[in-house]
Formats: sequence, C-alpha cells, structure tokens
Amino acid sequence: MYNILWGVDYTCDTPDGAGKTQGDSLRRVSRLLCAEPDEVKDEVLGICEYIHDVQVEKIAGAIENAVEDFESEEIIAAGVGRRLAIEAAKKIEIDALDLETQVDIAWNLPCMGLLELVLDSREV
Repeated sequence: MYNILWGVDYTCDTPDGAGKTQGDSLRRVSRLLCAEPDEVKDEVLGICEYIHDVQVEKIAGAIENAVEDFESEEIIAAGVGRRLAIEAAKKIEIDALDLETQVDIAWNLPCMGLLELVLDSREV
C-alpha cells in the first residue's frame, strides 16, 4: 500500500513472491478486486488512501491516550512508522520529534526498546 502511495521500498519478500515495484504492488491490489491495474488504478489509489487515513486516525487516538496517561505534550517518533506517527500527531495538534533527525540509527530504536523490555522482564 505505501509502495503504491509513496514508493516505500519493501524490506521483506512480497506476499506473492513477485516483484517489489510500484507497478507490482498496484497489480497485487488490483487482483484483490479481480481486475487489471489499468482498469482500477484510481480505485486502488482510493483504497490505499482510505486505509492510510484509517491508520492515521487509529494512531492519533493511541497518541491521545498515551499523552494523557503520561501527561506529556509531545511524542518522539522513530522506526518505520515514524512518518505515520508524525502525521497523526499533527492531526491532533501534538508536537512530534522525528528522532531520525537526531540519531543515525533511529529507524532501529523501537526494536532496541523492545529488546530492553524483554531483558528487563527476565531479571524478575
């Protein structure tokens, strides 16, 4: 979906083992509609935009809950979803720090945080 909208590269194999281009992604989603890409390109783009909007709404709701729970006025966005987190934060007028502008390995920090939680839980 984000390959179609923004040209985001795949970081893993595709579901059908085929190509990773925007055209390949468009073909995969078109086949879900039992059509060829040239028949439903506008509809596929609309579906992708709709899914994106729903994801941003859900992330915005989660950010609102977290900001309220932790009495914070900003979020720190990192990892592959940082673009969505920043967009969601803007939607609800919460400041967002894009950690990738501060730290070279910011894309990997969510994984490192999860590892820290796992290691901490084993010490109990």
